[in-house]
Amino acid sequence: MPKNFDTILSGPRPTSPHSAAEESAAEVPSVAPELAQTLSREEIMEVIGLAREREEPVVLSPYGLDVSFFCVIADVTPEHVVLKNPIPASLAVRAREASEYGLFCRMYQLRADHLEPFGTFVKFPLPEFAELNKARQLERVHFAAKENSIVEIQHPFDTSTMLRRRVFDLSSGGMSFRARRKTPFIQPGRVLPSCQIYLQGLPYEKRRARVVYVKQIIDVNAHSFYQVGVQFIDAEEEEGT
Repeated sequence: MPKNFDTILSGPRPTSPHSAAEESAAEVPSVAPELAQTLSREEIMEVIGLAREREEPVVLSPYGLDVSFFCVIADVTPEHVVLKNPIPASLAVRAREASEYGLFCRMYQLRADHLEPFGTFVKFPLPEFAELNKARQLERVHFAAKENSIVEIQHPFDTSTMLRRRVFDLSSGGMSFRARRKTPFIQPGRVLPSCQIYLQGLPYEKRRARVVYVKQIIDVNAHSFYQVGVQFIDAEEEEGT
């Protein structure tokens, strides 16, 4: 990342009482550390405890559903991660019938074959180990809504149109941002010719990017939106695809 990354974010980072549902105010690393490929149960508890302390997002994904859920960590025990239940009643039956569940926390993925119970809280069984999410090999920084971190995207079909979206997270290899709905310009594979990133309102970096995924998310307030993940690319990479 550019050398001015820490300088831009050296001041206090504002927090929101509701930031746990979507983003966190984690400190920005100046150098991406080498991440362990797997974690033991004890290490998992430490990672989840840190995420809870920093109010970082935790994402619950029942496999087979085309939607994921932002969660708030209520407690961590030697047997479970206790989450405030984010699953609306309209999706509860389908979620309960899932054959497997994934919980994504600080770039690590936990797996379970059941949840218990479906009420005010959801208990996610703590596995013996967790795996590094293959799409999250680089240290990633999350941003709270009040931190004024946005990206201005040049529309790929109309170069005179600029679209402003809030940045969720950022690494040296890519980022994700929020969209209210699916549109033709944010489909996977689409190249975004210019993405100007602003952190705390200050210009940070301008990059070309390719859309990697578009994922529907439901937050703790039952609001639905889309998280768009992009990978930064350069001209050489684009010509080689």
